[in-house]
Amino acid sequence: LHITAIQQFANVVTVAFTDKAPANVQVGTSKVLMEKFRIYSNLNNIQWNQMRIDYQGASIQDVTRVYLHNDTNVSGEFEEISDLVIASSAFSGANVILTGLNRAIVPGTNASGGSSFFVTADVSSNAVPSDTFQFRWVAENYFTVNPPNTVSSATFIGATSVVLIKPPPVVLFTASQSSAPVAVTQGTKDVPMLKMKFWTDKPYN
Repeated sequence: LHITAIQQFANVVTVAFTDKAPANVQVGTSKVLMEKFRIYSNLNNIQWNQMRIDYQGASIQDVTRVYLHNDTNVSGEFEEISDLVIASSAFSGANVILTGLNRAIVPGTNASGGSSFFVTADVSSNAVPSDTFQFRWVAENYFTVNPPNTVSSATFIGATSVVLIKPPPVVLFTASQSSAPVAVTQGTKDVPMLKMKFWTDKPYN
């Protein structure tokens, strides 16, 4: 007699994308929410191992790091304090590959279930204002799951909106000094009362 191993049916895994990128973001902003995706299998729990993200924009130096967060409290909304970072890396060339994820993905449908994740990014403090950037997932092989399971091609392409990088805010400072005289003759016009000085922490155009 031979021992026969029983294998599970091959699952088809679906990735449902939701664009969360803002229209613009200031230089030096951390953990900018870029994308939410819900991943679900059609039969059994499976393991998700790896993800690739493509970068499109003026310069990869504008974004210093990208993060993958688990929807830890299953709220469906990104909460930086509670949604733990499960992987992060800097872009290498035009893409980044997050490996060693080893996340359990549960069954679901196009309406509910599955497992949710968020992608965020750090914008460099040296990013160039007026530059733009975007993240993209262009094919099902950007998501790697354990065999014999496969990722469906039905929902691709996934892409964030194009994000415009804006200058940091200008801080306005003020200082005042009394110029009021001790006494003034009745009927005197244009009596100086207050001297004020205004300046900013950086040039303003």
